[in-house]
Amino acid sequence: MGSVPITCEEIFKFITFRNSSIILSQLRWPRILSAALIGGSLGSIGLVFQTLLKNPLAEPYTLGLSGGSSLGAVLALNLALSPPLFWIPFLSSIGCFVATLLVLLLARRQLEFESRSLILFGIMISLFFGALVVTGMSILSPEKLQ
Repeated sequence: MGSVPITCEEIFKFITFRNSSIILSQLRWPRILSAALIGGSLGSIGLVFQTLLKNPLAEPYTLGLSGGSSLGAVLALNLALSPPLFWIPFLSSIGCFVATLLVLLLARRQLEFESRSLILFGIMISLFFGALVVTGMSILSPEKLQ
């Protein structure tokens, strides 16, 4: 679906390589493929988390990874680094990596990587980073925040 309607005939011509519609070939088809690839990757990562931690509730939010990533993005916005299309994903990845290291270091020090300790330390890190994210967002001007 999109702002320009496409008929079933146009889709059939595109699938059978008889017509190269710009809307289908350059806009909608790449978006469909990327959505399928990203969705499948996220599902696979969730499966790996749940299998390794032996907990059906394990996810990036409970392990603190999303909190670290959000903190990196807010840090990039607060520092007004240019170009933002590079710095926001870069610092988000660094924040996620830092959160992962913190969770692993805390869990290793306490309970030798038991799944429940990883989840508990992950929730702790997530809440801590969440508080920092809210603080960072309250400092930002409304224009930068949007």
